[in-house]
Amino acid sequence: MSYCPECKYEFEEDVKICPDCKTELIGKVEELHEVDSKWVSLVKLNSSIMADMLKEALEENGVTCLEKSDMLHSAFAIESTSIAGGNLEILVSSEHIEKAKNILEQLSSKIEE
Repeated sequence: MSYCPECKYEFEEDVKICPDCKTELIGKVEELHEVDSKWVSLVKLNSSIMADMLKEALEENGVTCLEKSDMLHSAFAIESTSIAGGNLEILVSSEHIEKAKNILEQLSSKIEE
C-alpha cells in the first residue's frame, strides 16, 4: 500500500500521487514522521456552532486542532448552540498556541461586530 504523508490516506500500490493534495505517495507507514506534540487547551465553548467555526478557521490557517467533548455531547451526539453545563474544548499543539490565540481573537472580534 502507498500512503500520503500530507492527508494520511492509503492508496493502492499503482497510485503514485495523492489525487486530493497532489503529494507524492510513500510506500510504508513507518516513513511517516509524526511529530510528538503537547496538546494544550485554547478555549472551552458551550456552542458546537462556535466550535466548528473556530476549528475551520484554525485549520484554514494551518493550525491542527482537536475537539474534546463533554460526556453529554459525545455520548448522545447532541448538537445544540448551548447545553446547560455542556462544554466543548478546543485543543491545539503547544507550538501553535500563539497563532491559535490570534485566530480566536480575530474570530471573536468579527462575531461581536
